[in-house]
Amino acid sequence: MVKCPLEQVSGNSFLRFLCTEDRVTIFRSQTLAKQLPVHESALKQEAVTLREMLGQTALEVERISRGLRPSALDELGLAVLLRSTTKEFAERTGVSVKLTCSPLPERLPAETELTLYRILQEALNNPGTAIKVRIPLG
Repeated sequence: MVKCPLEQVSGNSFLRFLCTEDRVTIFRSQTLAKQLPVHESALKQEAVTLREMLGQTALEVERISRGLRPSALDELGLAVLLRSTTKEFAERTGVSVKLTCSPLPERLPAETELTLYRILQEALNNPGTAIKVRIPLG
């Protein structure tokens, strides 16, 4: 299991989207792990494990929600998002990905950018036998 300290999640913008009850649960798990006495090592370890699982789940939900319509697509543009997505994929899976983005004179229509982003996601998640894919634009 990948360790995910809750401190990473608590500083994350994702927490603002959690309902109050979910935030309380995450912070209670963190407090519980810190307050258990040392002689309760088994319980303390279980609380730490729970905290890590909650943190990992929150990060995974955020990753999935970004994939629905990533705000970075509108804020940063297609090329930056494609680079970020391939970098995150490579770090998460250990698979090397080479992405080349040629500059475009202007932004593509929003639906076209989203479609190209979805194509990249599909290629990364279902690589099949493809070794190289090239989509010239412009």
